[in-house]
Amino acid sequence: MKKTIVILILTLISLISESCGEVVKTTFGNHMVYVFISDDNIKEREYLLSKEIRTEVIKYTYEYEVDNDKNLEFTYFPKSNRLNFGADEFEETEGAEFMIDTISKAKFKKFHSTNTATDVTQPIFFNEDYGILAIGNVMAPTIVFLPYKSDLKTAKGIFDMTLR
Repeated sequence: MKKTIVILILTLISLISESCGEVVKTTFGNHMVYVFISDDNIKEREYLLSKEIRTEVIKYTYEYEVDNDKNLEFTYFPKSNRLNFGADEFEETEGAEFMIDTISKAKFKKFHSTNTATDVTQPIFFNEDYGILAIGNVMAPTIVFLPYKSDLKTAKGIFDMTLR
């Protein structure tokens, strides 16, 4: 009986360690985040982006040193091309890719929520290399994530794209 339990425990440990895969954590520099409460009420905040890459998943963590309650986490599943934010899952909107050469060499994709509620967070602009570019929201502020020391004009242009 003891031998069976030991074998089961070792098998379980082996399965868990294989499913986790190798973790490579890359921390990027600060991002300037523009929080659009309205067209004329815009807050600027500095966030630190950490990107954690695993075999099956990539986790993006945006840390706000001033208030940890404002930290944001996103999980991207490359095989299924799905993005999770909070309790919501997002899928790519077909044919809605675009480039912003000054920010990333990879195309950004537009993601929409699989939730059908009217007050859901969407769209999310994202690419695997850069992370989140913007989070649109009907009932809450829209957030634009730009490289550190970016300008408000670029942020407003991306904000306008979330309204379309």
